[in-house]
Amino acid sequence: MRFVKYIETNLKGCFLIEPTVFGDKRGTFFEFYHKRKFEEAIGKQVNFVQDNHSISHQGVLRGLHFQTGRQAQAKLVGVVEREVLDEAFDLREDSKTFG
Repeated sequence: MRFVKYIETNLKGCFLIEPTVFGDKRGTFFEFYHKRKFEEAIGKQVNFVQDNHSISHQGVLRGLHFQTGRQAQAKLVGVVEREVLDEAFDLREDSKTFG
């Protein structure tokens, strides 16, 4: 049994992560991120260095910012409850999916 599905989107390098949720009388449990398993699934190393959580009211717009060079970080966005509209844009000028 696979605990997590990693689905690459049309945007190269952008993945949808679908965890398997296990439930019993105590509640639920799922593994959302596991470095080794994720890197094996996507075929490259990532550098997640920070994990933030926010709770937003309906209609709130939040943004993640593009970074380059030594400050560059991979982005990991998760939704714990309800839903989110998450949009990603390829700003890499040398990429086939630029723009």
